[in-house]
Amino acid sequence: MVIHLTSVTQSIRKLACFMLLGFALPTHAQDESPTVRFYSEIAAPYYWIDKENTAQGVNVDLTNALIEQTNVEATLEHLPWARAVAEAVSEPNVVLLSVLRTPSREATLHWLGKVSEVRASLVSLAHRTEIKISTMDDARHYRVGTIRGYGAADYLLRQGFSEQDNLVLVSNIDQLWSLLFKDRLDLVLTDLATGRYELKSRGLRPQNVVEVFEVSELNLSLELATGQKTSAQLSAMLADALADLKQSGQLASILRRWDLQPFPGLPDGPVIRH
Repeated sequence: MVIHLTSVTQSIRKLACFMLLGFALPTHAQDESPTVRFYSEIAAPYYWIDKENTAQGVNVDLTNALIEQTNVEATLEHLPWARAVAEAVSEPNVVLLSVLRTPSREATLHWLGKVSEVRASLVSLAHRTEIKISTMDDARHYRVGTIRGYGAADYLLRQGFSEQDNLVLVSNIDQLWSLLFKDRLDLVLTDLATGRYELKSRGLRPQNVVEVFEVSELNLSLELATGQKTSAQLSAMLADALADLKQSGQLASILRRWDLQPFPGLPDGPVIRH
């Protein structure tokens, strides 16, 4: 499903007003710029679809703010993350919202700026008190799940996990938590701060899960990124727009609106509630 954001329509109306009144258009509005395709995944609180079939979350607010800053024509679409990353690499003008910056992706994507950060851990159901983990070697004795295409999946594969033995890769968050709560997984590799939000939004009890082991190697930044086929001009425009959102405090306000803490050093902004 492609969501055409309200801000796109607003931007077109603004341009029409400029033309009717005889004002000079901004330089970037005069150019025939391609439509930017912003991609997210369904993962609360960054992005999900509510009961009215409306997209909600950090990435929706961030996309609208970027459109407001740049006046680009754009769409926002949710895709399985492995496909979204692959399209960003192979096609121009695809922009990934809050993608985990990992060593394996470093050279294949153009990084436009930090949006948030994650603190990764292995999480189990609280009643599974028999699960004791001190190292990743211990974790290999259990069934561990994450999302296919995630940096977490690459990490587990590098750590010696395999889909034939102890690794379960699924396509979305719903499947991941469902398997854990049905005891078909022993552990989930996730960011528990966002995980609690995901559970609550699905009618599950966040207090029923606990952090078993912190995976500090995956405490990485979530960034705005595009592929190398996207023009340098568009990349610079988006990077500058994100920097402006940080400096103004708007990015911090967006994160707090969805119960996420801004990362250290991010200029503060007014509290906005949903």
